[in-house]
Amino acid sequence: MIQISGAVSERHSVVVDQEGRIFLPKAGVLEISGLTFDEARALIQRKLFEFYVGVDITVSLGRLRTIQVWVLGEVLHPGQYTIGGLANVMHALAAAGGIVESGSLRNVRVVRAGQVIAVVDLYEFLITGTLGANVRLQDGDVISVPVVGPQAGVAGEVRRPGLYELAQGETLADLIEYAGGFTAQADVRFIRLERISEDGQRTLRDIALPDRDALTRGEVTIALQDGDLVLVYGADDLMHIPQVRIAGLVRNPGASELTKGMRFSD
Repeated sequence: MIQISGAVSERHSVVVDQEGRIFLPKAGVLEISGLTFDEARALIQRKLFEFYVGVDITVSLGRLRTIQVWVLGEVLHPGQYTIGGLANVMHALAAAGGIVESGSLRNVRVVRAGQVIAVVDLYEFLITGTLGANVRLQDGDVISVPVVGPQAGVAGEVRRPGLYELAQGETLADLIEYAGGFTAQADVRFIRLERISEDGQRTLRDIALPDRDALTRGEVTIALQDGDLVLVYGADDLMHIPQVRIAGLVRNPGASELTKGMRFSD
């Protein structure tokens, strides 16, 4: 409900349509999808003040329309839920108790009339606080959470050690970003990548970055795959690890751990 008082006196009842739009007197169509009520109210007032002078504008919330959606897959309580007409994907997931450990945070699908209309990557929200694909839901929508995809772990001198889900094409730079970056104690000249090869063997690769920002600048690009484990050593750790240092015209100069039985060719 919009109440205009002062130089003119008007009262308008506006309805939010299924696309998240309203029609304002004089101002026309306004998109408010995804906004909180306070944000929508401020936007409506700002828009109307372009056409009305010497007035007070009051925006109040009338009866809230509800919709029914299905939340399926890897959530705590799959099923059908009745939620507010302005609800988005995050609201629906919260109603279902959230995504369980086996669920994907990066591939949440919104299905409308049998078609996938959006794929939501919740890492955007968790890392940056924004959710670009957080579409406004409509009655009958299905939110589907599949099983978690490929994962890689990071431990050692990073701010948020843990296991992270990988999107296609992501690299070591992405993993370190998700982990909050290096700690002050990290020695980026000695990073170890453990990987399980196609024949089931564990392989080790030592990575020596020229400086702490080399990954961010894109100077070093290392693709990741499912099951990778990255260990970022600290300066104190290196004091207790036997090492050999390789320099000169080699592909990967730097320090490597000296392991039992290691040969010069290794």
